[in-house]
Amino acid sequence: MHPFQLSTFMMNMDELFIKMSLEPEVAHRLYDRFVEFELEYYERILIAGDGQIDILRPHDDYGTQNSLLFSVEMWKEFFEENTKKLTALAHKYGCFYQQHSCGAVSKIIPSLIECNVDVLEPLQKVNGMEIELLKKTYGDKLAFQGGIDTQNLLPFGTAEQVKQETQRYINILGENGGYILMASQGFEGDVPIENIEAVYSVKR
Repeated sequence: MHPFQLSTFMMNMDELFIKMSLEPEVAHRLYDRFVEFELEYYERILIAGDGQIDILRPHDDYGTQNSLLFSVEMWKEFFEENTKKLTALAHKYGCFYQQHSCGAVSKIIPSLIECNVDVLEPLQKVNGMEIELLKKTYGDKLAFQGGIDTQNLLPFGTAEQVKQETQRYINILGENGGYILMASQGFEGDVPIENIEAVYSVKR
């Protein structure tokens, strides 16, 4: 987990948003303390891994299926500097930094790149996350993971439909590298085994 979602365990999300708006010093302190813990926790893991860990993947959700949960300016105010600290830690130990965030987060992608994030996941079929646009705009600066739809295609589509969509993602996002094949979320219990097999049967 990552500071924003951890903080929602400490208080209701609406209360947290009020803190960010009206008492920003409280929100800053809360987020900063969680990141202080993360930095030491991850560093201990990376030291113990002795060069065998390839990816550091903090988990936070900044978006809904329609938009960001808050403005780009608020993301920068509360999360930018801490993200830079975490990417620096990952790169210090030779790891890629993979930022998890569900939802329509296209508006903060330039900020993630400025923070030296290497990979963004998961891709979902939401506003602004169209893969053609992402590849054209950011494909030489950021890698992507996910995208094979777990809301409709994987649970309800045929194996052939899954293969076709997987091929499309590989062809577009995988051109010259920069794509990690995966569903848009974890494979849930309503996904038939044959559709999971279909995803991984496709070759470039």
